[in-house]
Amino acid sequence: MGYTHYWMQHGDIDQELVWPTICQDVRKILLVSPVPLAKTLNANSLPLIDDNEIVFNGKSDKEGAEDFVFQRTPKINFTFCKTMYQPYDPVVCAVLSVIVFHAPLTVAVQSDGTAEAWQPVIEWASEVLGVAIRNPMLTPGAIPP
Repeated sequence: MGYTHYWMQHGDIDQELVWPTICQDVRKILLVSPVPLAKTLNANSLPLIDDNEIVFNGKSDKEGAEDFVFQRTPKINFTFCKTMYQPYDPVVCAVLSVIVFHAPLTVAVQSDGTAEAWQPVIEWASEVLGVAIRNPMLTPGAIPP
């Protein structure tokens, strides 16, 4: 099956207030990524952050697996990203943490990893953003395992 992160989205994320803040914080995270990122695996393109979605992956097979795709207005309310614990995995976890931090009533996360395994990523994201990000695996409303 592979190491995977799952999220449920209960509606659209507010385009005026919440989405711009999420995008701003995600840009900061991606800018300091410890691994090279691209829009899609084996592509020579930059990650995509626009008015409706965030899309990225590791730049090569050694750094990524499935594309991370998060949509502001989802077509389906349950999605996942199989990272296979590749080097871009902490970036995926950090981005999901930022999204849940800003939209806790809209997005819930579950993972094949434990809350404890996410903690170093949470600390890294908090340091990058200068704000204490909560661990989404411990956030009320998280998808039950």
